[in-house]
Amino acid sequence: MSSPRVEALRTTLREIYSPRDDLLFHGWHHITFVTRKSLEFAREFDVDVELLEAAALTHDLNFITNVKSSVDDGREIRAEVLSKAGFNEHEIPDIENLVHGSSTEFSGGDISDSSKVLSDADKLFKVLPVSPMILSARYITETKVDIEKWADRIIRDQKPLLDADKYFYTKMAKEKYLTWARLNLEWVEAVKQSLDDPDVQLFLKDCKDLGYI
Repeated sequence: MSSPRVEALRTTLREIYSPRDDLLFHGWHHITFVTRKSLEFAREFDVDVELLEAAALTHDLNFITNVKSSVDDGREIRAEVLSKAGFNEHEIPDIENLVHGSSTEFSGGDISDSSKVLSDADKLFKVLPVSPMILSARYITETKVDIEKWADRIIRDQKPLLDADKYFYTKMAKEKYLTWARLNLEWVEAVKQSLDDPDVQLFLKDCKDLGYI
C-alpha cells in the first residue's frame, strides 16, 4: 500500500500524462511498469520504499517538456510535483539524486541501492521481448530519431555492460531477465547490419517519405 504522499503524487501525474498520447514510449504505461518492478526489485535491499516509489513515478518527467531531453532536464518539474505532493526540501534532492544515478549512463558504476533498483526496472522495460513489436517503432516515431544513431547508441550503452555482466544489479533481474537483455542486443545489432542492405535502404526511404520515421 502506497503512502498518502505517493498516492497524491500518482494522482497529479495521471493528470499530467493523461492528455499526452504523443508519448508512445515514455508514457504512463512505462511509468507504471517501472514503478511496479522497482518495488519488486527493492526487496533485495534496505531502501526507503516511499522515496523510491516517488522517484520511479517521476523519473521520466523530462519527456513531458521535450521528448529528446535528458534526465536532468526534468529536475524543475520533478521538484514542483514532488513538493505539491508533500515531499520536503530535504527529500526532493535525495529523490533527484536517486533518479540521476539510475540513468543508463551511470550503469555499472558506484550508485546507491535505490538507484540500482530503479535502473534495473527502467532497463528491463527497454528489453522486454514484446518491445520490438510494440514499443521500439513507437519510440522512433515519437522522437524521429535516426535509426542508425539509435542502434549505435544502444549497442554503445548496452554491449559493454552485458559483456562485463553489469547490465542488471539485482539478483532477481539477473536471474529472470538477463537472457532478454542479450537477445535484445542481438536484435539491435541485426538492425544495424540490415541498414547496409540496398533494399532495406529503399524501404526506409519509403517510410520516411510517408512520415513514419
